Amino acid sequence: FQKCSALHSVTFPASLKVIGVEAFNEDPLESVTFPAGSRLELIDNKAFRECTSLTSFEFPTSLKHVGEEAFRGDYNLEKVEFPDDSKLTDVDDNAFYDCEGVTTFKLPASVQNVGSQAFSECSALKDFTCLVKDPNDIVLGYVVWNESPVDQATLYVPKGSKATYAETDQWLDFGTITEIEQPSGVESLNGDALQVRATRRGLLISGTHAGLMVTVYAIDGRVIASAPTSEGATAVAAPAAQRGALAIVRVGDRSAKVRL
Repeated sequence: FQKCSALHSVTFPASLKVIGVEAFNEDPLESVTFPAGSRLELIDNKAFRECTSLTSFEFPTSLKHVGEEAFRGDYNLEKVEFPDDSKLTDVDDNAFYDCEGVTTFKLPASVQNVGSQAFSECSALKDFTCLVKDPNDIVLGYVVWNESPVDQATLYVPKGSKATYAETDQWLDFGTITEIEQPSGVESLNGDALQVRATRRGLLISGTHAGLMVTVYAIDGRVIASAPTSEGATAVAAPAAQRGALAIVRVGDRSAKVRL
């Protein structure tokens, strides 16, 4: 589908496991949708390269591998955040090269390899979160953040790991390193899997059943959002002012902590 000049949105089936090489290269995509229960494992080389109309991309939890130049030149992307319970292991060379509009990146605890210049030329970078406890467990390529302003950015790492990151090549280049509490990830709801993750518009709770309420509380106990549950998955809008803050999500008699 590369260079399809009228293609502005695409919705994938849950059964899809691979998005191939140059699949949507240079398309004017504005919306990419994955359903709850997506089984996607690979976004291959240049799959979404120079899709300059994309402003957001919600990565499925099942995704394991992002190929070379997969999102290179997507300069209107604003955030690149993998779910806390993501299965991601590999981010290849130049995967997000020249994503000059991205201010926030987040890598999950599962990541093992980050390729050369994977996050280079990202001139708006302000925050980078890595949930891997020991940076030595990640194989970094050559100049991963080349020409990105890491010296003015904040690196968020799991509690107890700041000293190690501050002594590890390339990670030590960040201007500020701050420890955060590790997200709680997945809890159960009446025996089913309950997955809570932040999206561009708020929260997506998977594994819900109709007939309940989702209530989102600030850490100080204030209710900041609520919505009736839907069967399978429930989306909840969260106030923009709360973005980046910790919150408690309650569904019935179960709760989970999440960063908005």
